[in-house]
Amino acid sequence: MIIADLIGIHVSGVDGALGTDSEFWESGLSKLSCLPPPPTDIALHAHPHLPTREELKSRRVSWFDGRRVLIVGGQRDGAVEASLESELGVTAERLRWIKSEKNKRARNLKDTIQGLPSDAVVVCVTGKVGHDVSGEVKKYSARNGLILCESRFASQIVANLEALATDPGA
Repeated sequence: MIIADLIGIHVSGVDGALGTDSEFWESGLSKLSCLPPPPTDIALHAHPHLPTREELKSRRVSWFDGRRVLIVGGQRDGAVEASLESELGVTAERLRWIKSEKNKRARNLKDTIQGLPSDAVVVCVTGKVGHDVSGEVKKYSARNGLILCESRFASQIVANLEALATDPGA
């Protein structure tokens, strides 16, 4: 953290930093509030070289930039769609949700997955589809070299995609 950011004083040509260790704080503190502002809040790291939440979000948005996302399973969820846009930058134009329940199969699954670009991400909501549908999603995604992300419930989609974008090789 740059001293000028913390105390508002900048010495020309000199940048300083403050360091700390987690043992000096009660719990996993990730933000320090300043009174009076500015700044209002300062990101706090107990370990060097960790990205801030804003840096992580920027990386995730960058990773999803231009990618199509296909969700298979469950019913459309406006809150999930809004979070995908606000947290990952996945706009409605790049998102498709194929509704499916265990007793109502997804239609045109093979053609839809095969029609996706090679950098697309396919999400299967496994808790809402039968084993046959999740197996087909897995098979067609692998066959077309697409990234598959399995989420048990729709409420886990955003967190699972954030984890994927944070560490795509995992």
